[in-house]
Amino acid sequence: MIYFIYDPQDSVMTYRSEAEFIQAMSDFDFMGRYCDDGWSPEVENVIAGYAPLAWQGESNSHASFVEECDYYATYQTHTATMFDKVDRPDDAELDEDGQCENGLYWGEFDHVCNYRFEKIEKG
Repeated sequence: MIYFIYDPQDSVMTYRSEAEFIQAMSDFDFMGRYCDDGWSPEVENVIAGYAPLAWQGESNSHASFVEECDYYATYQTHTATMFDKVDRPDDAELDEDGQCENGLYWGEFDHVCNYRFEKIEKG
């Protein structure tokens, strides 16, 4: 198997073992890669999965697998999923600097959240 994380900003990262793959998904820095002045819509295009070695391509290397074909979705097992979503409080609950009582600056955002990989169910 070739395990991979497809990151539209960083191309493809491949892993030789399931343990490395699971650790890489756990360590993936969604915020550092996709949250600057708010979440980039591309965050929802980050996927992970695995494919049989038979799809490895002509150069017979792990990295070439994903570089040579566009079958990410075919072998997708995990997707970037929003969690810990908190909706913006009423403007009356924000101070003059746009912060709520927890010190969180809201600016023009209507919610805040995090992202993580979640396994998808294939029907």
